[in-house]
Amino acid sequence: MNIEHLEYLLEVYNCGSINKAAKYHYISQSHLSKIIKNLENELGYTLIMRSKSGLTFTHAGKVFIKSAEKIVQESNNIRKIPEELQKSEGLNIVCSSDPFLLNTFFDFRRTVPETKFSETLEEAGLRIILQRLISHDRSLGIMAMFEQKSEKYRKLAEKYEFTFETLQTHIPMIVVMNQRHPLTRKERIFLKDLSNYPFVVDSNVDHDDAKTIFGIKPEQNVLHVSSLACTEMALRKSNCIAVKNQTLMQHVLDYGLVVKSLEDFEEYSGIYLLRPRNKQITDREQQFIVYLKHQLQKRFSQQTSKS
Repeated sequence: MNIEHLEYLLEVYNCGSINKAAKYHYISQSHLSKIIKNLENELGYTLIMRSKSGLTFTHAGKVFIKSAEKIVQESNNIRKIPEELQKSEGLNIVCSSDPFLLNTFFDFRRTVPETKFSETLEEAGLRIILQRLISHDRSLGIMAMFEQKSEKYRKLAEKYEFTFETLQTHIPMIVVMNQRHPLTRKERIFLKDLSNYPFVVDSNVDHDDAKTIFGIKPEQNVLHVSSLACTEMALRKSNCIAVKNQTLMQHVLDYGLVVKSLEDFEEYSGIYLLRPRNKQITDREQQFIVYLKHQLQKRFSQQTSKS
C-alpha cells in the first residue's frame, strides 16, 4: 500500500469510474484495476463491487475511503512542511491602527532586512486581532487599548491559551482637532468641553466602552470610523474632535492637526503583546519583539525627560 495508490482509489470513489480515474492520473484502466485488486488482497476484504451497471463501494470500502482521505491529507501536509516553515519564519502580525506600531514594523524591516520569507502586517480592531490569532491567520498580535480594558482581554487570552504581555502602560491621552477648531483657543481643555462637539470614535471599539470612557452624551453627534486615515479626514474636514493615545502625537502633527492635553481625563492607554502559548517563537519574531520593546523604551524615556 502506498500513498499514490490511495490517491488513485480516492479518484475512483469521487468520479464513480475506474476508467475516468485512470485517465485523470494518466495510467491505463487495466493497470488501475490491478492496483485495486492487489490492494484488496493486501487488506483481505473487498472494496469495490463491479457489475454491468457500474461499480459500488462496499460498506468496508466506504469506511476505508474515510481513512484513506485522512492519510492522503496528512501526506500532503507533510510534503508542505518546508513551505509552511518558510511562511512561519517571516513576521505575521496583526496590530491596532497606531502609527507608532506601524512605523516600528517598517523601521525594523529596514534595519533587519528579510529577503527570503514573505511577511504580513494587518491593521485591525481588538476583537479582530483576537480572531486572527484564534484562527491561526496571524502569529503575533499587538493591541493598543485603554488600561481598564486590558483585564478583559487578558482573560480572553488565557481562555484561548495565548500569552498576554504588557509592553507599555500609562500612556497619556490627547485631544486632536483641526487648526480652525474653537477648542484651539482654550488654554486648558476639560472633559466637559468635549460634549459640545461631534466626536470621532474608532468603530472597532465597543460603542458602550466609548460612551463610558469618553463621557459621550446620548444626544451627542458621534462618527464611527474604522481606520486612522478616516479619522484624520474627519478631523481635517469638520469640527469633529478625537481622543487618542499620545503615541499618535507626531503623526497627527505631521498632518497639520492640533494636539491638546485633557486636564481631567484620568484614563491611560497601554500596549500589549499576544501570541500563542503552544507555538515556539521564531528567531525573527524574537528579534522584532526586542526591537519593539527598545523603541517603546526610547520613546517614553524621551517623553519622561522632556516632561
